[in-house]
Amino acid sequence: MIVNPISYPGNKNKLLSQIIPELPNNCSQIVEIFCGSGVVSINSNINNILLNDISIHAIDLLNYFYTTSFENIMPQFLSVIVFVGIVLAYVQPETISKLIGTSSGFLGIIFSAIIGSITLLPTFVAFSLGNTLLSSGAGYSQVAALISTLTLVGMMTFSMEAKFIGKWAAFLRNFLAFLFSFIVALFVGKVMMVI
Repeated sequence: MIVNPISYPGNKNKLLSQIIPELPNNCSQIVEIFCGSGVVSINSNINNILLNDISIHAIDLLNYFYTTSFENIMPQFLSVIVFVGIVLAYVQPETISKLIGTSSGFLGIIFSAIIGSITLLPTFVAFSLGNTLLSSGAGYSQVAALISTLTLVGMMTFSMEAKFIGKWAAFLRNFLAFLFSFIVALFVGKVMMVI
């Protein structure tokens, strides 16, 4: 079963094993009147789906996922993975250590946060990239800032996000996430100094 990774009140993840068997086998359409993440429809074998929720932004996002095939998204992910692999193959560990090593200090954290904010990488690539950078001489605080901004700040996806939640909300969310990445970086740096 496919579950929603975001936990929120009313999420039906824990009830899926009880809901799905109750859906009739000969049903041609499913109507979810409080769809939320649409997790019930996603896990049903029914192709004709009608979703309803109070949040029009949630509905717009679900429509995007339902109408965009995995085959259209996969080339973007693969190109990012290949690009990161090529860059890491040619950038020397000394360069990484100089730019975002422990000795780069707060400037290295700022540099990492800016790079993470403007780079579009899938989350599963961000964590493996962080491990590779640490192995190549990067500092913990710098890598924490990079991963935080890679996963939380989306300058490349700002226009799409603004379309769903509005420009002001998108700006505020990204700005607060950017500031939060510095808190994460400093916290991780202090914790790793103790360990």
